[in-house]
Amino acid sequence: MKKQIYDCVAGCEVESAVQLIAGRWKSVILYHLIYDGDLRYSELQRLFPGIERRTLSLQLRGMEDDRLIQKVTNSLEENVSRYQITEFGLQAKPAIIALYQMGRNFNEENQGKYPVADLESY
Repeated sequence: MKKQIYDCVAGCEVESAVQLIAGRWKSVILYHLIYDGDLRYSELQRLFPGIERRTLSLQLRGMEDDRLIQKVTNSLEENVSRYQITEFGLQAKPAIIALYQMGRNFNEENQGKYPVADLESY
């Protein structure tokens, strides 16, 4: 989905921000980079066993393009790259915390009412 800057009316900034973290896995990738720190591609892939390599690569690239994360290479180990949250991306932390709490509350209150999602097919 192509991102847009809206000719703003009250509240449209929310839509602009939601566009940045919308998409498969983006909010969860942000969550882990905020709370687990810098992660290698392989570490991210292990965190999400159901994600395809292409999907992960596309999401990471999109997040880099949006300046939410950056890929850094260790000067001592040129072949070792890690993804880290940017200063701009850290602005999403309060929203990620709120979404985590909302999801946790929903899951606790609705346990057994809905089928459990299979991460392999997500």
